[in-house]
Amino acid sequence: MESMLPTFFCRAKRIFRRLVLTTGSSNGGSDFKTRLNSKFAGPWLMIFLFIAANLSAQPALMWNKTFGGNNRDVLRQMEQTTDGGYILGGTTESDISGDKTQASKGSADFWVVKVSANGTKEWDKTFGGSGFDELIAVHQTRDGGYILGGRSDSNAGGDKSSNDRRLTAGGRGDYWIVKISATGIKQWDKTIGGTGSDYLTSVRQTPDNGYLLAGFSESGVGGEKSQPALETTFPRDNWLVKISETGNKVWDRTFGTTYQDAMLSMDVTEDGGCLVSGNVIGQETNLQWYLAKFSPTGTRLWEKLISTNGNDLLQEAHMTSDGGYILGASAQRPHNDYIVAKLNTNAEVVWNKAFSGLATDFSTSIDILASVIQTKDGGYLVGGYSSGDAGSAKSEDSKGLDDYWVIKLYPDGTKQWDKSVGGTSYDYLASVIQTKDDGYALGGYSTSPAGKDKTEGSRGGFDMWITKLAPESNNKYLIFSSGTLNFRLENGTSKASKTVMLAASADSTAVTFTKSANSNWLTLPAAALGQLTFGINAAGLSPGSYTAKVTASAPGYRNAILMVELTVKPVNTGTTVRINAGGAAFTTVGGKLFSADRYFSGIDRIHTIPAGDILKTEDDALYRSERSATSFSYNIPVKNGEYVVVLHFAEIYFGAPGGPKASPRQRLFNIDIEGLNRASEYNISAYAGGPMRAVQEEYTQVVVSDGLLNIDFLNAGANLPSVAAIEVVPASEYISTIVLSPLADVHVRDSELAAQNFGASELLEVKSANGNGNRNTYLQFSVTGLYEPKLIISAKLRVYGYNVENNTNVNVSAYGIDNDEWTESGINWQNAPMAGLIPEGYTNVNAENKYYEIDVTNYVRAQVGDDGFVSLMLKNPTLRNRKLYFHSKENPSGNAPQLVILTNGAYTTPNRMNMERTNPATTLKQENKKSIIYPNPVKKQLVLTLSDKHQGAVRLQLINGLGTAYELAAPRVNEGKVEVDISGLPLSKGIYLLKVGSATATEVLKVLVTQ
Repeated sequence: MESMLPTFFCRAKRIFRRLVLTTGSSNGGSDFKTRLNSKFAGPWLMIFLFIAANLSAQPALMWNKTFGGNNRDVLRQMEQTTDGGYILGGTTESDISGDKTQASKGSADFWVVKVSANGTKEWDKTFGGSGFDELIAVHQTRDGGYILGGRSDSNAGGDKSSNDRRLTAGGRGDYWIVKISATGIKQWDKTIGGTGSDYLTSVRQTPDNGYLLAGFSESGVGGEKSQPALETTFPRDNWLVKISETGNKVWDRTFGTTYQDAMLSMDVTEDGGCLVSGNVIGQETNLQWYLAKFSPTGTRLWEKLISTNGNDLLQEAHMTSDGGYILGASAQRPHNDYIVAKLNTNAEVVWNKAFSGLATDFSTSIDILASVIQTKDGGYLVGGYSSGDAGSAKSEDSKGLDDYWVIKLYPDGTKQWDKSVGGTSYDYLASVIQTKDDGYALGGYSTSPAGKDKTEGSRGGFDMWITKLAPESNNKYLIFSSGTLNFRLENGTSKASKTVMLAASADSTAVTFTKSANSNWLTLPAAALGQLTFGINAAGLSPGSYTAKVTASAPGYRNAILMVELTVKPVNTGTTVRINAGGAAFTTVGGKLFSADRYFSGIDRIHTIPAGDILKTEDDALYRSERSATSFSYNIPVKNGEYVVVLHFAEIYFGAPGGPKASPRQRLFNIDIEGLNRASEYNISAYAGGPMRAVQEEYTQVVVSDGLLNIDFLNAGANLPSVAAIEVVPASEYISTIVLSPLADVHVRDSELAAQNFGASELLEVKSANGNGNRNTYLQFSVTGLYEPKLIISAKLRVYGYNVENNTNVNVSAYGIDNDEWTESGINWQNAPMAGLIPEGYTNVNAENKYYEIDVTNYVRAQVGDDGFVSLMLKNPTLRNRKLYFHSKENPSGNAPQLVILTNGAYTTPNRMNMERTNPATTLKQENKKSIIYPNPVKKQLVLTLSDKHQGAVRLQLINGLGTAYELAAPRVNEGKVEVDISGLPLSKGIYLLKVGSATATEVLKVLVTQ
């Protein structure tokens, strides 16, 4: 049953459902023009600049709780109690069921729920008469009990001790006040009303332990109403009532305009007076905002009308710490915005802002403000609900039909951050509070089942839904070692499992696991810290993609999120063939099965080496054998269709142990696939970076129409063609493996070395302790060749090293860095950029010298969609005081850090475009040497000291983050150095890639332009 309140008041609290709104364009983040005072229009571009900079400051969702019965249960107000818990107040139409323990009294009743600090229900109470009783306000009183206020049209009966005040010709409904004890026992109730309908909207305790009741009335003199209506044809006036500690009326005041008035909020002043606010509806004028201040005895001290150019509905007004006022409203236009206005002590507008989300293709962005509060730092928290997607002032897409949407503002009204919280259906925020731990609690009502942010299912109809946000500075968190688990199963292969670790940043704690709806295929382990195994049962699932969200929560900790992604592939969509050329059957570390050599023709010759470390791979044996002859072919039977062919190479003769000395262009050959030349004068060492190094080449758009895939290896004038392994994978199933080397890797140290740069060091160090001697490592990669974040399957940071001091496990965590404007040669402890508060992933490092992996999938996805750079900091957050060493890209071992990305999307190598069609005349690549830019950052000129990998003339291009290339004038090389003038280029400040090309090498360097 809908509320019995009149249309105006229903709109005040649940404005305009989506179905009755017309479409319109989004205009969030703009000033609401001349509605208040146009001279305060601000530099709105700054709002958009703050979005990316402050998204990481969003408080995390700590926990959320659902309370309801089998029908409609709506939360109207929430307050934190002195014991750290919460009191929730609203209206119920449910009988005993779900979380509701008492029977209904009428068609709707007051319902209060007391919960603990972690959201566990302690008790609930139902109060009502035989009619419709709607709870609007609840507050804890000084004696530890609670005052409940709302509207009732019930006569005496049930919990109601007095009849409705209506006369025969009057309307029904009065203020109804119920006082209860700390345990929810009713102490007294009072009916306060006139001869018509009266609507209470706020109740507050006063310093003398009495209560002020605020609302509006359609009554004349009669009952408790002592003053006549201000306009008798369509009466609706503001009505303020003072009652004593025991509920007896002390005085009442009728006030407002000769139009229709509706008082919606009230603040009590220190002396026992009050500030009231509401709206005025005129028959021929736009809606106006109304403010007034009263003394403790009910004398009106002043009143203020603020005109609007539309029907912008004022929801709340509150006094601020500077003596002024903060107002929150909802705009009613073709779409709806949040409106926030700050007034000074004279109730004059200082600034006003409007915020909205982005309209979808099918509807407008409906953004309805419900509440605004001042926060302890002098800023403001604005809350309501929104149907809009990311865009304008909103940083996240809609999660359902409507979501809770809160915006944190700086004291000047500039957006600091915003956050959307919601399930898959309707979620309406009604009340926001700042909690004692400096976090926030959001209360409202929801029809959503479990899913997205909502961890509990619907009880029936609308339910009360409370969510707790962590403090912005909270550093207690849970974290999974991997943010994403990916499963790819053939249709008919039903079961699989993978492990991941869960850790807590502080003391051990009991955790709870929840998973999103419609994920019965995912089996959760017992909730605990440590190593966990997640199982998949895909029996009965149709081919396609499935995603589940697992939330690990614990009281006082930020939640950890694990995304489980399952792809069920159709059977026999194509033919996958993997061949170990020149060798026996072999299974890789990643589980790929390569058959023994087969399907070859031509000169039958192979070459093998018995041992030797093959760099850039963990599957050394796959590269120690190769088919190598003057010319040979592979004719592989497959189903007709499109394929990706991956060829694996390593130079295991020239420059290998026991082999001839390496020199440029010793082995050159051509590769034809399906009769088309795909590589001319291919040079294994050049592209692998030297001998005994693995390299893979991908050839896409290979179409087979005759049932045979033909690959021909042909001599091109220098020694013999060779191949170590062949993969043939249907294009629809192929996953590309991209191994990125760092643009920059460096560690920084505190104490007396805080100003020193270690960019040339062959080792990267990590150590954390309570005292001095701390070290953090910074890494940066370019992902500019990736364009589709959603197609990234996984991203793993790999660092090669060990625990120097003992064999214990030491946590090393990877933290995201938003600021990419640092350089390897310029960074130190003092100027190092700030990292995020919560790690992106972690691993444990012991005394074994090897590659260690950290999952950074979610962070890399975000950066691919942002600026194309990934900056990470490695740190030990547990203060173990153990030193960890990792190899840098300057280390001659070749075991540099790697960012290994698996993707179904396209990738364009920034420094080797269209390799398949080139005819490279390259020398051996030297990974431990690179060109050097000085100075960096650069203003007008720079000096480039060339690596000895470059020979002859060089060509330079400066490339910005959008891919625009600036060709630099042909530079003259003088003793290995090049002087470059960029002062004439139309460059803005920021990060650029300097592409250095010569006849023998190509490399990409990073440069920061500051002017």
